[in-house]
Amino acid sequence: MQIKSLHKNIYRLSAYSLSQQKCEEHRKKCEPSVQKWRKLKAAGHANAFC
Repeated sequence: MQIKSLHKNIYRLSAYSLSQQKCEEHRKKCEPSVQKWRKLKAAGHANAFC
């Protein structure tokens, strides 16, 4: 028996997985600046300074 096509949810799962990978890459790239911002806010600096 040969599979002619896959269920549409398989393709959605693949697209979702790729989007999550891109989000994770972006999160890793931005993490140092976010940590710096959090430290400055915790120290009591204004938003304009951060």
